[in-house]
Amino acid sequence: MSKWINSCLTNLGHFTRYDSKTVVSNGDVVSIDFESTINGEEYSGGIQSDFCFLMGADAFVPDLENALLGKNVGDTFDVS
Repeated sequence: MSKWINSCLTNLGHFTRYDSKTVVSNGDVVSIDFESTINGEEYSGGIQSDFCFLMGADAFVPDLENALLGKNVGDTFDVS
């Protein structure tokens, strides 16, 4: 089992992986890698890999969740 699946199971308990799913929507468990800054400066915890959360559960930064909606799996993008 891959590292990100193990991470998601540890953080969220249970989910079903859909290899054919390509667009992110509410109710999906997502695994993201991200780098974030405050006023252009890195901070502790601002870089994460395989960070898992449930879309639409208000479990993460709302603006980031909204930016992820409709994105294709594997997309790379910036959010302000």
